[in-house]
Amino acid sequence: MKKYQWGDDIPIIEAHSMKKHEVLKAYLREYIRVVGRSHYVQDSLTLTLIDGFAGGGVYKLEGGNSLHYGSPLIFLQTAKEAEASLSLERPDRPFTLDSRFVFVEKDAQLLKFLQNALIQEGYGPYFNERIFLMGGEFENKVDDIIKLIKLKGRAWRCIFLLDQYGYSDVTFDTLRKIFPHLPNAEVILTISIDLMTIFMSDSTKFQQLYNNIGFSLDTSSLPEDKAQQKWRFHIQHQLEQDFKYKSGAKFYTNFWEFAHNFSEK
Repeated sequence: MKKYQWGDDIPIIEAHSMKKHEVLKAYLREYIRVVGRSHYVQDSLTLTLIDGFAGGGVYKLEGGNSLHYGSPLIFLQTAKEAEASLSLERPDRPFTLDSRFVFVEKDAQLLKFLQNALIQEGYGPYFNERIFLMGGEFENKVDDIIKLIKLKGRAWRCIFLLDQYGYSDVTFDTLRKIFPHLPNAEVILTISIDLMTIFMSDSTKFQQLYNNIGFSLDTSSLPEDKAQQKWRFHIQHQLEQDFKYKSGAKFYTNFWEFAHNFSEK
């Protein structure tokens, strides 16, 4: 699995990323529809959407120059569409989605690329009011994001998209920091189990890495498990237990293809 690169040219999006984007759109639409309807007696819903690994914002489709929106623009576009859809359901009292967007990217070049993409799509006037770009590692920005969310409203509804490139950029310590401070937070987290297995070993170095993340992986039987193709079941089962008892989330859903909570990338 390779990381997308933005530079002189725009990267071509791969099928697995397009599928995840479809899931993201569908989940966000449904979230706003369900929560927005529950706020029928009110005229607005305050919601913050956070992309912890934002990337460059746009891709090319295979075989042409047509553009495909990345997750930051999907957040912006889908939120607008969902707001309009709910307003049509209640013409006597139009619905307002009071949304804010936080896009975090550690690579300064990619963050600049994303900024330019947002400006080209007409979102420049919203910077630092509704759209916040943050440079640096996501885990180093969590405290700032929590403070930003708490500046508005009382429910502090938010969705964190943590589409990391592998499996080691988000720790359980970070998840346990989010949920107590933001009880209505939802986290969409991806994990590459294939990549995890490639680098997994029973060495002290890798055991320490897994311990730092918070995984409880017993690698003592790894060679035998790999040989007998049992490694995937072993890892998935243990991750299920870790998320259940270590994440701090009251509820979670795991899908091992493409998911709207904890999933394989």
